[in-house]
Amino acid sequence: MSYYKISPYICEQICTLYSGGESAISISKKFGVCTSTVHRWLRKCGIPIKMRKLSQSEKELICKLYKKGESSHTLSEKIGVDHRTVLKWLRKASIEPRSYSQAHKLAYVFGRNPGRRKRILETSKKITPAKAYILGVVGLGDGCISISTDKSWNTGMSSKDIEFINEFARCVKEVYGFDCSIRTIKQGREAFGAGNSIYVAGLYSKEVVDDILRYGEYKHFKHHTGRVPNAIKEADLGIKSAYLRSFFDSQGSLQKGKNRCISAIKADERSVDEIAQLLSTLGIRSKIYSRLDKKYGVKQWTLVISRRKFIERFAKLIGFTIERKKRILNEMLKTYVRGYYRLRG
Repeated sequence: MSYYKISPYICEQICTLYSGGESAISISKKFGVCTSTVHRWLRKCGIPIKMRKLSQSEKELICKLYKKGESSHTLSEKIGVDHRTVLKWLRKASIEPRSYSQAHKLAYVFGRNPGRRKRILETSKKITPAKAYILGVVGLGDGCISISTDKSWNTGMSSKDIEFINEFARCVKEVYGFDCSIRTIKQGREAFGAGNSIYVAGLYSKEVVDDILRYGEYKHFKHHTGRVPNAIKEADLGIKSAYLRSFFDSQGSLQKGKNRCISAIKADERSVDEIAQLLSTLGIRSKIYSRLDKKYGVKQWTLVISRRKFIERFAKLIGFTIERKKRILNEMLKTYVRGYYRLRG
């Protein structure tokens, strides 16, 4: 959950504008918050809220335009009242507000929403490096699939690195023809990295979810297991490399100095074994260590690539999308003697 904090300066501005006669709706638009937030801060500052009463003609206009297909949000902007006030008067007039799906269809008809592509691209069935990257993010990385009780299908991911988010969005566009929505949120008070901003990319499409689920067992929200699909195991080197890059973009970390290495931690032993096997097909040997996380009481498996020739091979064949990880990897390679880019085998 994200928390939005209003600074004392903005709070003072809100109070000044409202006292000067500006409406809560126009203030909410100026500062990018909802009207209820404006009302809450006005109450905290001890400023009485002026509830605007609708005239009979305005009430009739709301009912008339809503029946013709206008949305409650559009009506609230036209008349200059809160959206909930419009809904209240519709119910008082015995007009049941539309469901989300009904509102979405009407928005498309009236041109309020240009709509989305109904079908994924025909070429999306083929395994490509871009699709392998998506499968790696959603399967074993920072992404997930969530299917809610109200039948909404979401494929998405979150990260503090915008390059990672942009690469995921680029791959989704290339494979499926859809644009991901990208937004910035603040971590909740109890989340890891509380107070820091992270980027979230998401796509609501049942067809995309169904296509990803064709490749085997994929984790849903709050599930932490995933498998390397057989289609990836049987693919060529370029596709395997793209899959592994997405995994290490998500889970990988680097250690410089005397004990330089590339590592990744997972709470699922089988998935770590499968990544190690996939690395071996690219000529990269790794080791797996297990330990108990005392803080959370769960066993974790760490995959480690430590020898020079395997780190160099990783850099050439897989690498990273994330700039900070690229930089650390380059610094690590420069600590070797001259000729570190020369690979054998």
